[in-house]
Amino acid sequence: MDDARGRAESSRRSRRAALEEGSLDLAMPVAGVVVSQPAAAELLGGLTPEVHRRAAVKRTLVELWRARLQDRWPADCPEGRWERLAWLAHVSYALPPVFADQRRWEARSALATGLQGTGIEVGQVRASLEVARKLVLGEACERLGQAFRVS
Repeated sequence: MDDARGRAESSRRSRRAALEEGSLDLAMPVAGVVVSQPAAAELLGGLTPEVHRRAAVKRTLVELWRARLQDRWPADCPEGRWERLAWLAHVSYALPPVFADQRRWEARSALATGLQGTGIEVGQVRASLEVARKLVLGEACERLGQAFRVS
């Protein structure tokens, strides 16, 4: 069991490292096959590093909404870069507010600063916040519906 946990942690670190990179080497060999940079870019289409970064933020936003729904809100800002940005977005723009107005304004400023150079805009993060909220509320409604059907 510890071995599986170690592999999962290593995989998370690798994904985080890949997200932190400014550019990806699309010509890197995979399973012994090398694809040229132009061919790889065409195959990947719009899957730029920014897309992966936004996906990382959105995954964390979903987890934050779930935690909030279960009244387990993390009072402290997480350590990881994308987790931190998601937390700041949630504190800044989620309604009703998580924290008092002053802390919300400070979080908005920190979010704008943290997004600089990532290729992600505040508006995109706010849209991801709303999508994550709808996903979590949909999950909650579905679980409630299942509970009523079972009863």
